[in-house]
Amino acid sequence: MTPKPDTAEWERWILTDESWAQWRAENSDLVADMRARTTTDTARDAPRSPDCVAGKHRACGGDAWDDAADDVCDCRCGCHSEEVAADER
Repeated sequence: MTPKPDTAEWERWILTDESWAQWRAENSDLVADMRARTTTDTARDAPRSPDCVAGKHRACGGDAWDDAADDVCDCRCGCHSEEVAADER
């Protein structure tokens, strides 16, 4: 029997709860994949840097291109939230 995939709510918990900090530090590839899956539809459609889109969050300089406004804007990837960014230090 194949296990069911984790729910988005559970993955968000894993990505943000302090009790999972060590696991996140030891599993950066899985964390990057999980972050890409757990973004909301709004966040997924929001401007993100090419680095964040590719899962290279540490390389993101914080800028993205807003196609709607046709201008540079802040990257709106979830990796820039304080609790998520703290995991990457």
